[in-house]
Amino acid sequence: MMTGGGTLSRRLSFNMIDQAMLARLREAKPFILAEMPAILDRFYDHIGTFGETAAMFRSSEHMMHAKAMQLKHWGVIMDGQYGDAYEASVSRIGEVHNKLGLEPPWYIGGYNVLISALVGAIAERFPVGRFDRNGWKKKAELQQAVIKVAILDMDIALSVYTAAGQRDRRATDRHLVHPRPL
Repeated sequence: MMTGGGTLSRRLSFNMIDQAMLARLREAKPFILAEMPAILDRFYDHIGTFGETAAMFRSSEHMMHAKAMQLKHWGVIMDGQYGDAYEASVSRIGEVHNKLGLEPPWYIGGYNVLISALVGAIAERFPVGRFDRNGWKKKAELQQAVIKVAILDMDIALSVYTAAGQRDRRATDRHLVHPRPL
């Protein structure tokens, strides 16, 4: 389902996401997934205060479902295995955002809020040994890895979103040109 930028392996390479970086993500997965619920609570509280983003949710239960799905997606991201499961997950996100009509600036801005909080959590709470002289380096490498995969994830979701929107517009145009008889 890759659109626009070629194969996923090519996009990983272009974004300088290598196997060592993916291993770093896998190692940090327990920490990231432990931090994400609180980050997502603050994230959904924040987007709930803006009419443009709050309108995407029918109810608080709908918002909590989105939170659960986002947590699940971050589990896939942190697996560092960018294959069929990842592609299916990010494609669903792009399709849902297209269906909801979430405009890219709100999606990008929301991702900014989320990633900023995650990078801050790594800086403040990612465990390194007290006498580990390279602890700062481990944190910085993890922060870079998270930023890189988050931007790649955003890129792919927006590519799917754009392709889905174009597909839907073509279908609407075909229907207008060749309406079905009543």
